[in-house]
Amino acid sequence: MKIRSIPAPDKARPVLLLAADVSRDTLHLFSRFESGHHEVVAEDVIPNRTEAVERALAEAATLAAEHGLRGVRVLCEASGGYERALLAVARRAGHQTALISAEQVGQLTKAESLDTGKTDRKDARVIHLAAAMGRTQRHRDLPEPYVVLRHLTAFHDDEVRVTSAIRTRLQATLRDLFPDYDRSAQFTFSKTGRALLHGRLLCPHRLAQLGRTRLLATLRRRVPGVKTATGERLVTAAEASVRSAPPPAVAAVLSDRLAALVAELEVHEGQAEALKERIEALGAELKARDQLPPIDEAVSGITLFNLARIVGQTGPLSDFATKRQLLRYAGMNLRERESGQYKGQTRLSKKGRPMLRKVLGQAVFPVLRGDRLLGARYAERRERMVEQKARVAAMRKLLTVVWGAHRSREPFDPARVHVCQSEYALAA
Repeated sequence: MKIRSIPAPDKARPVLLLAADVSRDTLHLFSRFESGHHEVVAEDVIPNRTEAVERALAEAATLAAEHGLRGVRVLCEASGGYERALLAVARRAGHQTALISAEQVGQLTKAESLDTGKTDRKDARVIHLAAAMGRTQRHRDLPEPYVVLRHLTAFHDDEVRVTSAIRTRLQATLRDLFPDYDRSAQFTFSKTGRALLHGRLLCPHRLAQLGRTRLLATLRRRVPGVKTATGERLVTAAEASVRSAPPPAVAAVLSDRLAALVAELEVHEGQAEALKERIEALGAELKARDQLPPIDEAVSGITLFNLARIVGQTGPLSDFATKRQLLRYAGMNLRERESGQYKGQTRLSKKGRPMLRKVLGQAVFPVLRGDRLLGARYAERRERMVEQKARVAAMRKLLTVVWGAHRSREPFDPARVHVCQSEYALAA
């Protein structure tokens, strides 16, 4: 039998654990502790508003002082942002704060009362039980630049999604207006395609009226150097489409819709570009303060934009003592399932920050080409595993590269990426 001796926690003056089940409008509070020969149980339901939270925390602090406890520790689940006011007020009042995993609360719910029922009051008790067992997660109060980066990244992601949706609607409208239009989306949103859209020229009735000569002349005024074959191909498609296109009145409505979509698209593209510039500017500020890993874009292929977004989602990398901690924070740690002779598939836990995983998925693509940082290793993995697994492995590697560069504080060396520390030192 393997025996270990683990230091027991100091229980001389315990802290008052104040558990809160958080919803949009209310907080269900629960606390239980021993005082002398008695057990004290405190419960309350309060509005999820700053003044009500301040009063409840003041009462909890008074209760802790009366019974000789060494302060208050506020505990709750992450609840889609509804918990932020509670945690901010608690921190401002000098109380400890911590988070409880929603998954653990779900697993403990049945054990707490031996039934599968769920109520807000019961959830508060279960959160308290999880905290009493030591199953807490650190609540990180991030410095301001990282909070700003997180907001900017979320806003940029919103603009990109809206832009993609507008492009889809624009292409669908274009198919209704121009049945035989056979150019790709890449052409439609290229410089030439946008010139056609701005001039309302992607209408078969108008193209057929213009003819090849006038169309090329109009195009070349807007886009110098456009190929003759482009104009001829468009007019040929327009002449065929006139026979199946909507009547002129319907075509005019669709053409107006196209113009409106183009204007809306360019507004959101401009907002996305402005947000990107702000992210890069903030990343440059962090780099100047030595708070960004010293990774050179020219050597690594990792752009300042992507690096700033990654670090914005991780927060200060110095908070993570090991790369394993960082992978767990991102939900990129591996989860195994084994029992006896049964061996299930190894999968990602996906219990961490979803936006960090999304940013990693976007940032990894530029470094997967054959001549880039992770290209060779990615190609090797593609020969023995499916593409999705190879890409996930590359995402994990990218995150550890960022963490390792921050820890070493040495100039970035691509030769160090795929070798262990001892091999790298021996080669040096």
